Amino acid sequence: GGRFLQVPPPHPGWKPGQRQPPPWGSGQAHVQLDPAKLDSCYPLMISAYAPRPIAFVSTLSASGVGNLAPYSYSGCFGHDPPIIGVSICRNRNAPDGKKDTLANIDE
Repeated sequence: GGRFLQVPPPHPGWKPGQRQPPPWGSGQAHVQLDPAKLDSCYPLMISAYAPRPIAFVSTLSASGVGNLAPYSYSGCFGHDPPIIGVSICRNRNAPDGKKDTLANIDE
């Protein structure tokens, strides 16, 4: 068996509906971009979305069950507006052939 290190969340007291503070702390600067105010998102998309990254896709079923799944079949499909897509393959073990992510999206 492998060994795992459980890392606590950066803001354990956070509740849904509250504003999520940045994980690096409020005293540090960050850049916020509004794609509508940029001439083009192309430079951002080609530099921020590196080749073959893993996309973490989060979905919620109609009954409220969450699912977070990694997808290596992902890519940048457009830059104005910025669009990222994933390819969801079949699940041979599911009766309907759908992975949980697709089943949640279809609900």
